[in-house]
Amino acid sequence: IISIVTDELNVFSSDSGLYVPGIYFEENNPNWTGNYFQKGLLWERPVYIEYFDEDGLMQFSQDAGLRIHGGKTRSAAQKSLRLYARKEYGKKHFNYPIMGNNHINQYKRFIMQTTMGCWNQSIITDVVSHSLVHDLNLETQHFQPTIVFLNGEYWGVHTIREYIDEYYINDKYEAEEEVEILEGYMNAFEVFNQLFNFINTNNLNELDAYEYIKGEIDVENYISYQ
Repeated sequence: IISIVTDELNVFSSDSGLYVPGIYFEENNPNWTGNYFQKGLLWERPVYIEYFDEDGLMQFSQDAGLRIHGGKTRSAAQKSLRLYARKEYGKKHFNYPIMGNNHINQYKRFIMQTTMGCWNQSIITDVVSHSLVHDLNLETQHFQPTIVFLNGEYWGVHTIREYIDEYYINDKYEAEEEVEILEGYMNAFEVFNQLFNFINTNNLNELDAYEYIKGEIDVENYISYQ
């Protein structure tokens, strides 16, 4: 169980609330506008979080930052939430093995993911998919089901997931080299569009062309992904 407590204005104010259509809602674009589509530090709100394990014992409690997470589910009735630990809030990490099934014992950030994407069918589709391919040569997310309370009100079932960013990569792989993470559909599309243009305009039976592709992507990993 996760309990989040914050000033009501932080989540429900029309001007600054994270969870409402608010001043950024556009009637001609209802699925992709609203306060909940705003991003960045300016749209992070201070909260107090308490985490209780399956036996009802509180394992950690601390001040933290809260943002809305995700894509189109930002406009859904139940939204994904992202929690941030910062020294400005008092603690630099959430010092607890939240997932319980990996070797990571502290987190800078984590997600409480909505199940809204597969409501009316099954709320476990995404986590089952990750579990099925967990042993393949590709990145998957662990999960921990949780019940969320917001300011004491039952806020439904969410799924705790890792937030894949530079901190996650460093904690999991102890990466010493620079890692570039492509965020946002347009950025990723432009990079991969250049790569696929090369594939479409070159004969990959030629060694030089194929060696170039091997230098740009992990071919075995891409096969696993497909």
